Amino acid sequence: MEGNVDKDPVCGMTMSRGEDAERTDYQGRTYYFCSPECKARFDKDPLQYAVRRISEAEPRGTLNGPR
Repeated sequence: MEGNVDKDPVCGMTMSRGEDAERTDYQGRTYYFCSPECKARFDKDPLQYAVRRISEAEPRGTLNGPR
C-alpha cells in the first residue's frame, strides 16, 4: 500500500497509519488496526493474522513451493 495507508490484518479494512492509529509490533513488523477490537483479536492470536497477511502478499508458489 502507498504512503500512510495500510490494511488491517484482522478485518481487511484499508485505513490511515496516523499517530492515533492502533498498532502493535510482531516479529519485527508493525501492524496497524482500524479499531482497538481488531488489535485485541490480533494480540490474542497474532500468528493466525500474520500468516494470512504474508500469504496474501507473496506471489503464488513462493512460500510453499510451486503450486
